[in-house]
Amino acid sequence: MATASASFSPLLKDQLFNADTLRLLSDPLAQQMPGFDRARFTRQVLSGFPERELMARVHWVREQLYKALPSDYREAVTLILHALPEPCDPRLSDDDFGHFIYAVYGDFVANYGCNAHDLDFSLQALKAITTRFSAEFAVRPFLLNFPEQTLQQLRAWAQDTHYHVRRWVSEGTRPRLPWGKAVHLSWEQCFPLLDALHTDPTRFVQRSVANHLNDWSKTHPDQVLHCLQNWKKHPQTSALDYIIRHSLRTLVKQGDFRALQLLGFDTHAYEIQGFSFSERVALGDALSFSFQLISQADTPQRFAVDYILFYRNKKGALTPKVYKIKQCTLAPGASLMIHKKQLLKPRSTRKLYPGDHGLALQINGRQTDVFTFELYDNFN
Repeated sequence: MATASASFSPLLKDQLFNADTLRLLSDPLAQQMPGFDRARFTRQVLSGFPERELMARVHWVREQLYKALPSDYREAVTLILHALPEPCDPRLSDDDFGHFIYAVYGDFVANYGCNAHDLDFSLQALKAITTRFSAEFAVRPFLLNFPEQTLQQLRAWAQDTHYHVRRWVSEGTRPRLPWGKAVHLSWEQCFPLLDALHTDPTRFVQRSVANHLNDWSKTHPDQVLHCLQNWKKHPQTSALDYIIRHSLRTLVKQGDFRALQLLGFDTHAYEIQGFSFSERVALGDALSFSFQLISQADTPQRFAVDYILFYRNKKGALTPKVYKIKQCTLAPGASLMIHKKQLLKPRSTRKLYPGDHGLALQINGRQTDVFTFELYDNFN
């Protein structure tokens, strides 16, 4: 039988911020600054970890660095830059994220160097830091306070030789960057950056461009679709195919016909037969449904097969959520049998309420009728 210690998995915040990862900061800094007290710095930082979550730990370490380093901002950052490790390998193309602990350095620059006097110096410092760990969060205060100057520099860095810098240009300007401070850039300001990066050979950059476009698709779908249609007019690459697929995922879920057409899911010559589903489901059990999809086209056609659950909320209204089943290509007259189960168990992100709920299929963006099933609570 496994012991408690053997089954214990540290929280992410403890994996990323602990005595070992702090040494990645303290040891090189001590070499650059003989008066830097590594032991005292480590004790002070570790004492503040228990009550802090992940990003709060970044800010906490930054505050302790500010106390330990020279009071002159540029002198302190120069020490930091000299203490940086070698950049992430520029010969790679993905899956080399660096160490999260170096986010502390970006936070230091963002908090103490985001001013007109230090602007160029600070942006150059972030460029160096981002090749060790992305400075996507740290650049956002500069975009808020000095948008034109920062964007001008980022436009130049979209051509940088290091793929971490190029990815930073896209990721740092995303409208909906997770954990990131909101910035109020326009599509017209961001598009030139994406246009410069959409043919990038590295998947790390391609993924960021696609995520950036997906962010914009939630508020500016017309601009995103127009952009992708124009890019597609040029010689095709596997990179562009990936970017188009990944950037349209929200619009595809919404059944946007233009997005589906761009991806080749633009026909509706099909029939659904034998649709069956659970008409009563106990809370905590799975809704089961199945159906047969039959192609009625004269040529092979692609299918994006989704389903929609209409969840009952506290007031009794039904709110839809789209789920993916699969994408496939069917020959003329061919069929596909699909069986699916959806666990209906309360989660921290969704509370389930007993009563009538809805289920519909969505094939190439076209929704079927909504079928009603009852969700009931066995314990009441």
